[in-house]
Formats: sequence, C-alpha cells, structure tokens
Amino acid sequence: MQPNVQSPRQVIFTPGRKQQSIRRYWLLIFFTSIVLAILAAFLNGFWLTSVQPVINLNDETSYTTTTCNVVGIRLEHDVTIGLHTSWRGELTVIYNRTKTATTTSSNPPNTRTATIHDHITGIYGSFEFATTFLDRYEIGQQIKCYVNEKKPYYATAKLPQAVYSIIIFSCLLLGIGIIAFVLLLIITLYSFAKFVKTKEWNEDKGSWVQITTSNIVKPDETEGEEEKN
Repeated sequence: MQPNVQSPRQVIFTPGRKQQSIRRYWLLIFFTSIVLAILAAFLNGFWLTSVQPVINLNDETSYTTTTCNVVGIRLEHDVTIGLHTSWRGELTVIYNRTKTATTTSSNPPNTRTATIHDHITGIYGSFEFATTFLDRYEIGQQIKCYVNEKKPYYATAKLPQAVYSIIIFSCLLLGIGIIAFVLLLIITLYSFAKFVKTKEWNEDKGSWVQITTSNIVKPDETEGEEEKN
C-alpha cells in the first residue's frame, strides 16, 4: 500500500485556523522585508549620489587646485515623466593634468577636458539656480577649479559645497521609515514566535486559548488512566 503523499499545495495550505494565521504572519514578514529593502536601497542611492560626493569634495586632500579654460556653456533641461521640470548648468573646461608637456604611453596627455556642473553631484534644480551659475562665466574665460585625479573628467569651481536641504529631508524621512519598519519586523517576529508556541484554536469555544502545561496530556498519564478503567 502506497503512503499518502501530500502535494506541495496541501503542505503549504494546510487547513486549520492556526495554519491560516501562520500564513498571514509569513505574508506580513515577507512584505515588511520587501518594503524595508526598498527603503534601504533608496537611502543608499541618495547617499552615494547626493551626499558622499559632497563629503569627498570637502576633503581637501582629494582635490587639487588648477586653472581651467571655459570652452563650453550649456543649460540642460530635464522633464521627469512629464510631472516635473528641472534644470542644470554645465561648463566644459580644459585644464592641465600634468606639469610636463611630454606625452608617452605611460604619461597621459598634458590637457584634459572635464565637465563642471553647478553642483558637484550634478543634480538638477531650479532654473534660476542653473542660469545664475552660468551667467558668471563666458567662453574663453580662465577660472580657478578643483580636480580629482581619480575622476579627471569632472571638476568643480566651488569649495566647499553643501548637501541640498531636499536631500537631507528625503534621507531623514527614509531613515525614519527604515527604523519604523525594522521595529515592525522585530515586533512581528516576536509575536509570531509567541503565537506559535502559546496559542491554539479551540473549536468548542470558538476562540483562541493559551497553551499551558496543564493543557498538555502526557502519554504515560493517558495509559495509566486506561489501565485503571
């Protein structure tokens, strides 16, 4: 006689009030973890693109001062899904990367073309901010700029710079959200573990009952009572 083998669906969707509650707990844990991962990814993205570059810029050992020649001025326009319009000022400059004019396979070209945005992060902002930045410069002008040898194709014309307030506010909201969902996940896991160990559905009473040592009938005691009878 072949054993009664349950299908995966029967194993996962075991009938019973307690099993239904356990599945609800697992769904809550799953969706809480997904939301937590999404919030953490957004916070990490904001940090890497809009905060860390400013911190690195304010580190005086990372950037060196040089002279840049402005060869291009451009106003960039961005429309995000047709809901918001933003602007960014952009300069194209040429600067001397090395002190010698000799160019070999081991020595890169003496000059380098780089891009300077109105903010080190290259983030888009208001039209007024972008045009105010561009109005300070003209083609052929020599300006003081700061370059990083690790990123020679980007430079900046201003030190120090600050993180935009909207970025700080967004990171703060994401941080609060992450803390809230971490607490929710911890509370859910604790409640889940406690529920599995201490709760049982009583069909006669139609309610949940607390599992205690008095509710558990040991096999030895049951056998002893049957022998007496």
